Amino acid sequence: GCTYASVGEVRELEPSGNSFADALSSEYKQIALYEADEMADWVDAEHFAIKALDAAKGTVGQPEPIEEWDIKVDKIPELSAARERLITFLNAGAGGSIPMQAAKAQASFDCWVEQQEEGHQLDHIALCRNNFYSALGEVEPVVKPQATVLFEFDSDEIDKQAQASLNAFAEYVSKFD
Repeated sequence: GCTYASVGEVRELEPSGNSFADALSSEYKQIALYEADEMADWVDAEHFAIKALDAAKGTVGQPEPIEEWDIKVDKIPELSAARERLITFLNAGAGGSIPMQAAKAQASFDCWVEQQEEGHQLDHIALCRNNFYSALGEVEPVVKPQATVLFEFDSDEIDKQAQASLNAFAEYVSKFD
């Protein structure tokens, strides 16, 4: 039979919430225990328990890769755009600037992906989705994405690759206005 040792271990976990990793650990712990205790979904409970324990040890993973979940095709565009947006702000330092909100955004995104795969609890999908957008809405005004363009020594010329990077960044940032 299957064992879900991480769920038992995460019950004893006491993250402080003072850093992004601790806050993320706390968020994943809540999801793991909800999946175990309320939903009896031991597979997903174990998945989030492992994520909670990893984060408690300082190992912070990326938001869930959508392609690793069985998501209906019509739901993929919004989830992909949301993940890209989240990663942009995480890469811009959201975890260091506002760890609680950044952790809430990441865990809520992961919850949304998991619930969307299941696809039958529309209220749970909506809750995770809304929590994600709410948390990200707190992150976006504080953390500003950046683009880096390198110049040749003693030059102010922008090469084609740098111009393409700047154009892509400008297009990306324009989505948030």
